[in-house]
Amino acid sequence: MAIFLTVLKIIGIVLIAIIGLILFILLLVLFVPFRYRVDFDNREEMKVFAHVTWLLHFISVYYVVGDNNPLKIKVLGIHINKGGDKEKPEKEKKDKKAEEAGEAEKAEELHSSEISLEEDSKWDSDKDLDMDSDMDKELASDVTFSEEDQEKAAGDEAEDSKEKKVSFITKIKNILLKLKGISDKIKSGISNFKDKMVKKVEDLKKKLAKLMKKIGAVKEFITSEDFEEFLPFAWDVLVKILKHIWPRKLKGAIKLGTGEPDSTGLVLGAIGAAEGMTGTFIEIEPDFDNQVFEGYAFAKGRIYLFYLVYLGIKFILDDRWKRFYARYKRLKKQMA
Repeated sequence: MAIFLTVLKIIGIVLIAIIGLILFILLLVLFVPFRYRVDFDNREEMKVFAHVTWLLHFISVYYVVGDNNPLKIKVLGIHINKGGDKEKPEKEKKDKKAEEAGEAEKAEELHSSEISLEEDSKWDSDKDLDMDSDMDKELASDVTFSEEDQEKAAGDEAEDSKEKKVSFITKIKNILLKLKGISDKIKSGISNFKDKMVKKVEDLKKKLAKLMKKIGAVKEFITSEDFEEFLPFAWDVLVKILKHIWPRKLKGAIKLGTGEPDSTGLVLGAIGAAEGMTGTFIEIEPDFDNQVFEGYAFAKGRIYLFYLVYLGIKFILDDRWKRFYARYKRLKKQMA
């Protein structure tokens, strides 16, 4: 019995240790910030470098635009995704060998096609000579008709004329029958067209009625108190998230222009609003005439997952979200 209790005690200690370790890692993930840094330079050529670290560089992630292996991940300083650069030369060698083999095959195919064309031309010339000799033989074997043959031909012509008269009358009858069939088809087609048009008009009326019903449901949803209360609440949460993930340090100088003065002004206004909310500023030189985006920038910040989870839970448990979501589900059923 004592041994059994000792085994249970050891199992309990191991389970508590595992649970404690999981909770410790979870707390580390929630409360230890993810730090990021982004360097951007577009004065001569596009250069972007992004770096994310966690727990004193226990995990580091690098991303370099334009590199052969742009994404690099390190754990305790050890690369865990090597091999992107070494595989490329081998692939290039294989591609070159394949291209050389393909060129050799193409040359052989061209040579064989030239030989076959020469043989075909010789065969065609011999065939033409044989056909000419056959035609000469046929012309030499032709003979003139005799008098009896001419009389038979005259009788045949008279019979042919009678048959032509009979066939002409039958053709006229057939044409009249076809015209009658065409008129019947036109009448039936007109009646069918009327029926189809009536059906289409009725279907269109039903579709318009459904559309007006959906428009009314959307209008009711937008003008409801639940929607009006939810909008400022959701905007407030979004601003808090943006403030949290926005860089703490932001330096640089950028020349910006969209090619149109009005859209350039809108972009500058949005950037100014974001800078006013976050308290970070960057030097921007506007160009209202040309489409341009060049300069350099450096950004550095950190993200606490605990704060984002806290905002998410607070958002979901709020009554304004619950009422909005319930009304949205009703709207979805009406739109189906």
